[in-house]
Amino acid sequence: MLFFIVIVGALIVWAVVAAALASSHDGPAAPHSDSRSVDERRGDFALLTDSSFFSR
Repeated sequence: MLFFIVIVGALIVWAVVAAALASSHDGPAAPHSDSRSVDERRGDFALLTDSSFFSR
């Protein structure tokens, strides 16, 4: 049970950190924040989404 709580807590922390990084990257008033493509946004989290990172 404790293991489950730790995993859920880690996922919540990861989501909060990822959201904070995403919102602070361009800032709320950046004129180009909405014009970035999905691939450009994905590049912000290359380490988190790169499958080769998990295969090491």
